[in-house]
Amino acid sequence: MRSPILDVGSPRALALATECVDDCVYRHKSCAAISAVADPRLPTRLIDCADPTHPRLVSTHRQRGKYLTLSYVWGGDQVHKTTTSNISLYESGIDLAVLPATIRDAIHVTHALGYRLLWVDSLCIIQDSDEDKRREIGRMHHIYRYAHLTIIAASAQKVDEGFLQDRPPPSQLHFGALRSGGDISLPFICPISTTTSQVGSIRITPIRMGRVYALGSRWPYYSSNPGPISTRAWCMQEYLMSPRSLIFTPRTLQFRCQATTQSVGGSLCDTLNEKRLPDDLFLPDPPLAAHGSKERHAAHDAWLDVVQDYTRRAASVPSDKLVACAAIAEQFHRVLRTDYLAGLWRDTLLHDLLWCKQQRGVYVHRPAVYRAPSWSWAAVDGEVAWWGRRTKTFMDENAFAEVLRCEVVLEDAALPFGQVIGATLVLRAALLPCTVRGGQDPRDHEILVHVVRQSAPGAGGLGTDGEVAAEATICGPRGDAEIDCEGDLEIGMLWAAPLLQGSTSVEGLVVAQTASKGLEKESGKLRLRRVGSFYIGFSDKPENDGDSGKAARELAQALKNGKYLMEDIELV
Repeated sequence: MRSPILDVGSPRALALATECVDDCVYRHKSCAAISAVADPRLPTRLIDCADPTHPRLVSTHRQRGKYLTLSYVWGGDQVHKTTTSNISLYESGIDLAVLPATIRDAIHVTHALGYRLLWVDSLCIIQDSDEDKRREIGRMHHIYRYAHLTIIAASAQKVDEGFLQDRPPPSQLHFGALRSGGDISLPFICPISTTTSQVGSIRITPIRMGRVYALGSRWPYYSSNPGPISTRAWCMQEYLMSPRSLIFTPRTLQFRCQATTQSVGGSLCDTLNEKRLPDDLFLPDPPLAAHGSKERHAAHDAWLDVVQDYTRRAASVPSDKLVACAAIAEQFHRVLRTDYLAGLWRDTLLHDLLWCKQQRGVYVHRPAVYRAPSWSWAAVDGEVAWWGRRTKTFMDENAFAEVLRCEVVLEDAALPFGQVIGATLVLRAALLPCTVRGGQDPRDHEILVHVVRQSAPGAGGLGTDGEVAAEATICGPRGDAEIDCEGDLEIGMLWAAPLLQGSTSVEGLVVAQTASKGLEKESGKLRLRRVGSFYIGFSDKPENDGDSGKAARELAQALKNGKYLMEDIELV
């Protein structure tokens, strides 16, 4: 194994990087298959780096050619940004002194790699023009998708830090590390070379020493963590949409494309958790993923992975929650071809509603300012997941509920994957009173669904005031509940709305009233809001069910047989 490159901005490092790019362009069949035209249409504006000491902003008039893009963390307002007042000046030339270190470094790398044109958002979008921002943000998926190469300044916390500094050497690996779960290295003699040389009457066979590394649990140096850029919302789509990237990580220099991720220079590179978009999303005219096909399941599951990664990231402007992943959503839409509803898809809506907070005991936060409806993951700040429950687990015939209507109101109709200002979701579903309480582990919460044996007619055994009738007998299955926000644990009246049956589960939403007292009905519909989701499991074999498993199986059968009153529920 070779040592990692530490002088990431050196001519040697950039020459090796060029070899990686060329190898991808000319030898990777999978990358060639998804490549569009050799010279795509250029973005509206680019930075001309022909003279790196005197860059300038140029209008391309949508001509064709190769260009590079930069992905980086802003880290605050950008005093150098292009505005209507300085664009003419920048077209004459940009004084390097006004540019922060990261952009100066990107200009240097572009020129050193042998390219001329570079796209940087703060310079190539007129930042005080709403019209220009709207138009250019709408083209983001094209800008990164068709870039010849993206320079990723992964090591910089903010734009004025730069990314070409020499990296620190790896910590020493030693035998003592083995006891603490660390890494060790062992020398060994490489296989004898067949190449020999003659010195006088003596034939010499060179012997080379190598080193093998036994990696412990911590991966302290060769981690694939790309650095601060992995925490920023906007950077995710730039990372995933780029067909090939040069990543200046905090520890070395890496190259990434659809075929491989590798350390430039050949040092160890951990790719265990590497994520990529499906190749079909990069095709100029991707085929429709047919309903029920494995391709459609794979595409939808890839979307769920994207959302989980995306929700652990932060955006400087909270209202950008949907906007900052719009480019990726648009790419998935080209394969799924179903309506995009505030981060969810119409064809898989019941399944998509079943997101939950990713970590036990770590709650998400709902901002005070409206950003998305309560049923959308975009309405909360914090990491969400689907806990491995994937699309193929749920079929239409296993639905307990029906979507009657779902519409979103866009802030800008020209941006169908962008910000929403309102939404309507009407479900026809059973509404069962439930209790959520702490489990044995304080981080867990248990749901008890109230199956009412005898009561006056109502929503799932509810009386007209929303309370369980006095003569009712309460029993039912227990399962796991994930309440989104900690404050919602104090709500006294909650309901379970079963949506789908998995192979061994009943799953649905935990909902609460929107009014201060009792159930609010408007135009014949109950108005509720999401507060969480639930999972009630049973065994794959009835004979193995315990009491709760039997009750869960009975609940599933009763829901299938229509033994519960179905209500029209409007989730806001």
